[in-house]
Amino acid sequence: MFDFALILESVPFLARGAVYTVEVSVLAIAFGLVLGWLLGLAAVSGVGWLRAITWAYVQFIRGTVGTRESAPPPAAQPYCPPPSAPTPNHPTRRP
Repeated sequence: MFDFALILESVPFLARGAVYTVEVSVLAIAFGLVLGWLLGLAAVSGVGWLRAITWAYVQFIRGTVGTRESAPPPAAQPYCPPPSAPTPNHPTRRP
């Protein structure tokens, strides 16, 4: 049936993973806060070249979000053999 002992043995490993996840999340939030603050200051500064660099960075980041979300990762794409290759279920069948 169901092995509860396996779950109990895995609790320390899962707890370490949860702590690691929280640590990485806190670091990412802190880094994003500092980066956002600096970019915000640069965007409203009176220095033209600094504002241009900030504008270019923001536009680049805005453009990459849709690209990452619209394409599935390679592992999620189905296997489609070429039309001339035999399919895995029917090795001798040709289209």
